[in-house]
Amino acid sequence: MPRFSLAILALCLLPGCLAAPGWQSFRAVATPASLLNFDWRLQGDRAIAPLQAFDNGQQMWLQFAPGTPVPAIFAPESGSRPLSYRQDGPYVVLSRVWSRLLLRGGHLQAHVTKAASTASQQQPAAVAAPHALPAIGTPVPSEAPVGLQEDATATSTVARLPMAAGPSGAPLRQRPDATGTGSLAGDMTAASFAVAQPYAYYAGPEDGNMRLVLARWASHAGWTFRPEHWHAEFDIPLSGSARFEGDFKSAVRALLSATEMGSHPLQPCFYSNHVLRVVPHAQSCSGSLAAGAAS
Repeated sequence: MPRFSLAILALCLLPGCLAAPGWQSFRAVATPASLLNFDWRLQGDRAIAPLQAFDNGQQMWLQFAPGTPVPAIFAPESGSRPLSYRQDGPYVVLSRVWSRLLLRGGHLQAHVTKAASTASQQQPAAVAAPHALPAIGTPVPSEAPVGLQEDATATSTVARLPMAAGPSGAPLRQRPDATGTGSLAGDMTAASFAVAQPYAYYAGPEDGNMRLVLARWASHAGWTFRPEHWHAEFDIPLSGSARFEGDFKSAVRALLSATEMGSHPLQPCFYSNHVLRVVPHAQSCSGSLAAGAAS
């Protein structure tokens, strides 16, 4: 008899539990993984970009790093009005699926775009971006040295780059000029999303080696990179091809990351006078330098 009474009591309480906000939230996210679409592309400033984005065809979720303030979220159709959302645990949940989102926080911007494979019936995004955001590089020293002696070359190491079937570099769009003015929302119209296609930094076997690739990239970007700025013990030929979208610094970091798994990993050093040096990963960019600065 006591067991029968407890069973009836449990059945009476069950509808009330299901009506509670916590249970509704649980049911809202309890979508089978096979029905979730994670094919979203992230681009922009890492400080405000989400860790990931996904949807189930009706709602979309953005996950931000713990403790990160949620930036203002806009869609092309919403104009200057930020989208409303609700918090569900570590996720920001939007009530519908937008093909493109613009996230803004002060002068920082990030884009969330549905991949072409899942948005073939929708207008394509103005800027295509890889799935991953770039790693943060080393601090920028003040000036570059002069009178650096050119190192000997060899070909004992080969950089294996991913095939250029699609964007393989990590984009990091340049931040707007910090002296610009305007509100947080800014001029948020559909024209805000009509961004010109960024220059793609390409590297392949026809370039010869990594040092020559960097020299070509630097010339295009208005930076200085001469043979004496290459501080590896040998040149590194390329065995594959890759394309890196974004700014000059992020493309250089992505290219040199191909050496991290080898016996002689390299890192870039960017200087305020627009001089690039490449040094061994264990060497500091602001180590013992010759007097003066490169022009």
